[in-house]
Amino acid sequence: RYCNSMPILKYRTVLYEPGQTSGTLFLVHSGAVALFDAIPSGQEGDDWTAPTAVYQHGWFLNREALLRAPSKNYAIATEDGEVLSWTQDQWWQMTCDHPLMMLELLKAAMKQQGRDNERDSQAADHMPCNEMDDEEWLEFEAEDFSETFMVRATTWSRPASTVHRSRSTSFSSTPRAGLRRLRSSTKSLDHFAADHRPRRRSEREAAVASVSVASVSSAVSE
Repeated sequence: RYCNSMPILKYRTVLYEPGQTSGTLFLVHSGAVALFDAIPSGQEGDDWTAPTAVYQHGWFLNREALLRAPSKNYAIATEDGEVLSWTQDQWWQMTCDHPLMMLELLKAAMKQQGRDNERDSQAADHMPCNEMDDEEWLEFEAEDFSETFMVRATTWSRPASTVHRSRSTSFSSTPRAGLRRLRSSTKSLDHFAADHRPRRRSEREAAVASVSVASVSSAVSE
């Protein structure tokens, strides 16, 4: 009633792409989803870069939807599993019928957003900095270093033909040319997990996430 449940398939399901304004909020129930700033275009020499983050059970994705802002990344499933999703209408209905449940979910999403912002800030603090003139400093302050320094040039060896849009879900819009040409690429995502471990949470956060998922699942069953 208040959310939808959707299976995700490893390297097949694309939850959203940059610039989408569907306003759908996701919660990872099982499996894993990785965020990428870019995907290969299919041209020679254009390889996969490392994901900016990997999310597992209890993490909200596309939190921009809470502000009705466009999506920022490519969200691609890296493990089979299940996600819950809320459209804007469903979120509003839950707000009217169960405001306390909505507030708890909102608090959890905002806490996760704060942790991501802190991570990005720490990445920028460790950025090498040489002497700059005034013009260079203006350019420096205008750039988004929270994303620039989280992307590393890492490639993998499994054919990327295993990555394509799932036809069983309506959450992924028409893929860009790069996603359509992945079959011709010679690189893959299969080995990134060894170098980019999923985020670890404290026991308290894990318990809160489990309660949130259980509450939502109960509401869905009603």
